[in-house]
Amino acid sequence: MVAIRTARFDTRSAAGRRLAFSLAVCAVGTASVLRDAWPEAMNWSFMDLHAAFGVLLCLMVVAQFYVENLRAVALSGLGLHAFCRGLTRLVFLELYVLFGVHELVHVVATLWNKGLHGSAPPAILQPPEILRDYLAYGVVALIIIRVLEAWLGRITLRRAFGRLKAG
Repeated sequence: MVAIRTARFDTRSAAGRRLAFSLAVCAVGTASVLRDAWPEAMNWSFMDLHAAFGVLLCLMVVAQFYVENLRAVALSGLGLHAFCRGLTRLVFLELYVLFGVHELVHVVATLWNKGLHGSAPPAILQPPEILRDYLAYGVVALIIIRVLEAWLGRITLRRAFGRLKAG
């Protein structure tokens, strides 16, 4: 009974960490989109938020693999494939959220520029090409998922064949 409760607690805390990391990545991406739309209002010249989003996204993928492999049962076979599929969905969800935020900011910037706002800085309407950076970071994260899946699958096969030869 205690083992079941511990496993459930570990699953909940892992899901909570995954959600917290995912929200942090989305927050950095949202701040980047807002900074692009209102560059004078958010003058953070010391940090490239596009690159920070990409680094956080890739770190999230690697950290999830690391945490899952620290569990008592290592990832292998169908469990590994299901985990990678879920992580791929998470990366796509973050990109969808970011693209949706970009479209909302575009609509707000259009409405902002048509009204009279006195001395407020005008919003810059960003072209859709600005999303290429985010898409490239997403593709890199997906490639990392596939490479780590293949690598862990290969390690699992080596262990299995090693046991067959020894037995």
